Amino acid sequence: MSSDLLLRYGRLSEAWWYVIGFKAGTPPLDPPSAHKERAAEADTKHQKALQDLLHMVAFLRDEVKRLENWCISSANP
Repeated sequence: MSSDLLLRYGRLSEAWWYVIGFKAGTPPLDPPSAHKERAAEADTKHQKALQDLLHMVAFLRDEVKRLENWCISSANP
C-alpha cells in the first residue's frame, strides 16, 4: 500500500469515527439505557411542573371568584 493511500485511509477512518461519535478527547456515546433513564427523569419533571401549574391555575381561578363575590357583596349592602 502506498503512503498516499495509507494516509488517505487514515483520514477516512478518523472521519468515520468522528461521524459515529468516537472523537478523540471526548467520552464515548452513552448507552441507550442511559438515554431512556434521562428521558424518564425529564418526563417526571415535566409532569410535576404541569401538576404545579394546574394547581396554581385552580388557586388563581378560585381567588378571582372570591374577589368577584366580595366586590358584588360589598357593592350591595
